[in-house]
Parts: sequence; structure tokens; C-alpha cells
Amino acid sequence: FSTGKDVTRGLPMAVIVDRGSASSAEIVSGALQQAGRAILVGDTTFGKGLVQGFVRFADGDGLKLTISRYYFDGDIYLNDFDSMLHDTGHGLVPDHYFDMRQVNPFQRTIENRLLLRQFVGLYLDDIIADIEQGGPGEHWLASLAVYADKEEFAYSSSRTEFAQALITAVEEEDASPAAVRLAERIARLSRRDDQNQIYQNSDYILTRIKQIAFETKYGNYRAYRDVLVQTRPDIKYASGILLEQTR
Repeated sequence: FSTGKDVTRGLPMAVIVDRGSASSAEIVSGALQQAGRAILVGDTTFGKGLVQGFVRFADGDGLKLTISRYYFDGDIYLNDFDSMLHDTGHGLVPDHYFDMRQVNPFQRTIENRLLLRQFVGLYLDDIIADIEQGGPGEHWLASLAVYADKEEFAYSSSRTEFAQALITAVEEEDASPAAVRLAERIARLSRRDDQNQIYQNSDYILTRIKQIAFETKYGNYRAYRDVLVQTRPDIKYASGILLEQTR
């Protein structure tokens, strides 16, 4: 239950959502939108308005039982599909659509390895000093590439894996030498492209280096205020909408 006190004192509010916004995120977003207190910016939400329990039986069968449903004011159910047949509905439609930025496979791989956090931790003071001079500069990309090689971090794209499979296929089919050379050339070029991904993702890498450095040195608030709010396109877009509404 709300206390009735608006901690923002009436400031305009935007909630950024995407297709991964589900359950509690959808409830809060939808309640604020329905009450006219906030606008939704981004993409349609996931559409999960249920809490479900699962019981497995000894014979291997199982039972998935809906034990709760979420409603907005006026008995508006978050999922307007029949929940007996569908776990998810269409989700909340944003007031302002924004094509949310997607993490590409290389970015996902380097994040999962925690390589950027390890690298920033190793050079934190130098990175902070560079940021204070307007950085981080692009020389950190070369340093990261050296560090990645030292840590035996190697990225292999799906394209490279396909090229390797192509080499195997043409060899097994006893293809002509020209076909084998072509397959090998494709694989070689693809591996070279994989090795240059740090430089091809320079904007993402440098922003993340700055963000992680601020988180480590100053905390999450400074990281959001001085990095994410300044660089994330969805936040900039939402801010622009709010500014227009207040004029």
C-alpha cells in the first residue's frame, strides 16, 4: 500500500522498459502508467502476470499450478489472454517506442568472462586519472587487447565456427583444391575479424571501462550520474520527452 507521499515531489517520471521487463517490473511500470504518474519508454514488456508453483511427481510427470495473479486498479489483469492456456500475455505497450540497444555476441562473451572488470581493477587509478583528463582514451583498447591475450581470452564467432565446419565438409567431400583454399580463406578472414572485436566495439568498451571504474571508485550513483545517464541513448531519449512535456 502506498503511503501517499511522492518522494519526487511531482517530478515528471519515465520508466524504461523492454521485452525483458517482467513480473514485479511490469506491475510497478503498469501501475505508474495507469495512474498517469509516469510514461513508459522502450519496448513492449514481457507479459508475465502470474506466480506459478511446480511440483514433480515420482513417475516423472509434473504439475504447474498458478497460485497468484496480478491485477491493476479496476480488476485489470496484466495478462489479457486465458492464463489456463497461456503463461504470458501481450505485455505493456510503451507510450513512446524506442528500439532498445541489444548486446552483441562479442560483448556478451567478454562480459561473461568478467574480463573488463578484472582489467579495470588492475589499472583503476590510471584509468581514473585518464578520465579526469577527458578519457578514457583509445590507448586503453590496445592495453585491453594485450591483457586479453595474456588471460588467454579468445573470441570465436558463429561465423568462424561455420567456416571451420565448411572446411571439414569440403575435405570430407574430397572437393577440389580451389574449394578447400576458399574455405580456408573464409575461416582465416573470419578469425582475423574476431581478433579485432575489441576495436570494432570501441565505443561500448570505453564506456564500460569508465562505468566500471566509477562504480569501483565512487559507487553506483556516480556511475549512473556521470556515465550511464550521459551515454545511454534510451535514457537520453526519455529525458528529452520529459523535458518537452515540462515546457
